[in-house]
Amino acid sequence: MQQLFVPNEVGHAECQKIQATGSNQHTSIAHDQARCTQADDILQQVKQQKSKYKLSGSLNELIGSADGKKSSDYVRNIR
Repeated sequence: MQQLFVPNEVGHAECQKIQATGSNQHTSIAHDQARCTQADDILQQVKQQKSKYKLSGSLNELIGSADGKKSSDYVRNIR
């Protein structure tokens, strides 16, 4: 097996580059994980809002609008 001889200064500089790259990748991974967590939180909020929207739509179908037009029309048709 042949060993590659690298002068100490070049080896040290290369090692520093590798460490810096590793550190940058670690930082990028941490930022990616934070973004994923944030995206999950936003997704949960969107799901909750959709659920509330569906509920308000269902109530609007049953009760009517805030001005009472639908319920007054319903009562008028009963008489």
